[in-house]
Amino acid sequence: MAKLDGERLRTIGEGGIDALVRTGLKGPYDAKKGQPVVAAVEKVLQQTRVRYLVGEITVVGVDRNFDCVVPDESQPHVLIEVGVFATTARELSEKGLVEQHLRNQIRDRYPATVVVRVLDGMGWIARGGKALANVVAASDYVFTQKTVDGLTRVIHAHVPKSCFV
Repeated sequence: MAKLDGERLRTIGEGGIDALVRTGLKGPYDAKKGQPVVAAVEKVLQQTRVRYLVGEITVVGVDRNFDCVVPDESQPHVLIEVGVFATTARELSEKGLVEQHLRNQIRDRYPATVVVRVLDGMGWIARGGKALANVVAASDYVFTQKTVDGLTRVIHAHVPKSCFV
């Protein structure tokens, strides 16, 4: 509630208020913006007839939740993150470094598991720098919403037949 203190808001001015509002809305906005992309990923998973989980899925020994896990968190063969962001260049740069650390965790704990990212390429490209290259390097496969159908080949290449219904 301290962010909404009237006296504080008067002293930070209009630009500060705008920054506070954007900060407070960013997480829910990013999540809402990513929902159609998660739905597209889920549609592909349904078509493959593989078992999967969708949501904020926790995988033991990994510092991040994933949007989709195939087939489940106890035996992850494919971890999928949807990365649709409204953010700053600095945050994207930090994300690139964090993703490389995360990839190392996954390799240590689940060496046969692949990491798939579905990115909204324009935001990343517009920001420039090495952030996109770092995220791609920390991924086994990268798709955009337009190319997410390629996930079918990944599922069939990395998931045992026993995980299909």
